[in-house]
Amino acid sequence: MKKGSYSMATKIRIFIDFDRREWVLPIGAAVLAELWLASREKRWPGLLLPGAAFLWGTGKTILFFAGAWGRFMTRGVLLGTAIQYFGLYQIPALLLLAVYAACREYRRRKQRRMEDQIDRMNIDDL
Repeated sequence: MKKGSYSMATKIRIFIDFDRREWVLPIGAAVLAELWLASREKRWPGLLLPGAAFLWGTGKTILFFAGAWGRFMTRGVLLGTAIQYFGLYQIPALLLLAVYAACREYRRRKQRRMEDQIDRMNIDDL
């Protein structure tokens, strides 16, 4: 029997399967690739992976919605489930965007420090 957690507020049992080790390597590789791409001088290479993850999640949601349309679900349940799928499948895009934002902020701070040092050296030269 699967282990899960039961929420009293929603009365929904959520099953989380932590035995999905085959996702560790691709996620790690994607994060490392995002670190490398986001640290480049230009901005757009770092946005490629989050954009691809967003498109993948959106496509998966559309496929679910199209596959479940007309089945025994009411429109409200179908729409609610599609919104949940969309949110779930956007987690990789949000993770990669967080990595991108952190790398860009680090790069910005590093560049400011270098500019401050150059300004100090110019003032010292006077």
